[in-house]
Amino acid sequence: MGALDEGPEDVSFQAEGYGKSTFFRIAEEGADVATMIATICNAVGVDDKTRFEAQAYVNKHNQERGRL
Repeated sequence: MGALDEGPEDVSFQAEGYGKSTFFRIAEEGADVATMIATICNAVGVDDKTRFEAQAYVNKHNQERGRL
């Protein structure tokens, strides 16, 4: 990934007062965090399948509570 100006043109996360580069930056930082967490999980023996199953459980639980 290059500079923020080189981000994808189709970034659909837009809110009043924020441009594409702001939301791309947030998405980029989120991807960095997700990569770090995946690396930590792998380092302690949690495989991708288990991590994905746990994410699906959390997503379902949050949706039931109205958080998604």
